[in-house]
Amino acid sequence: MLFIFNESTALYPSIYLGFDAPPDQRFRYLQAILKEARRIAHKFSPPLPIYAYTKIEYDPLKEIDKFYNEDDLCSTIKQSADLGIDGIIIWSSSANMLERCPYIQKNMNEGIGL
Repeated sequence: MLFIFNESTALYPSIYLGFDAPPDQRFRYLQAILKEARRIAHKFSPPLPIYAYTKIEYDPLKEIDKFYNEDDLCSTIKQSADLGIDGIIIWSSSANMLERCPYIQKNMNEGIGL
């Protein structure tokens, strides 16, 4: 797979939480993804930057008011920072934005944005 990475200017691992498991298992799963991205990045000189992409909503198409809890925010965003990842891309669906926007704003003001 190095031939693919040789043409890359950065790595973009997905750290979505799309499965049900205990918080410690979710943490370790994402940790493995981030550490593997870091391992690959350091095969290059200079190392490739890493921008993990994640979301803050569990399933925005079905439950518009269910956002990552504190454990899952730590597993995704904080852990990425702790491991020296270069950046985070927060990604979501554009479906039903008029309905979802107030919930996203509330979550940013009272949850993730604290």
